[in-house]
Amino acid sequence: MNIWSLRRENLSQADIARRLGITPQTVNKALSSIDSKVSKALLDLAQASRIQIRKVDPEKGFLSGRSLPLAMDILITFSPANGTQIWYRHEQGCDDCDEAENCRRILLSEASYRGIELSEKGKKPSQLAEALFSRMLGEEEHD
Repeated sequence: MNIWSLRRENLSQADIARRLGITPQTVNKALSSIDSKVSKALLDLAQASRIQIRKVDPEKGFLSGRSLPLAMDILITFSPANGTQIWYRHEQGCDDCDEAENCRRILLSEASYRGIELSEKGKKPSQLAEALFSRMLGEEEHD
């Protein structure tokens, strides 16, 4: 995970190798193995959740798709801090949800890990999620 995280800092494989005192070939092999494992984890969760896949990006640790049974867009994320998470894109349900603060904490952690600044003042977790996911997917944000 250390090598994967260093790549997230936009370091080259040679820079990662120098920083860790290993060969560039070792970094290359490790990243290939990590990408394969992250991709498998994302795809396995999508399959188990009956999600129609749109995009998989193991380097960035996310999968986007659509839950056919729930008729909702989803995003599955992976990060060393939060593991694998599945998020449903919706606008309702945060007011009475017992998990709202936990979702807020994880979303802010994901944003920080990914270098995405979120303005959280007065926003529900679903609004934070929409801002984060829109940026991750390169979409325009919806207000």
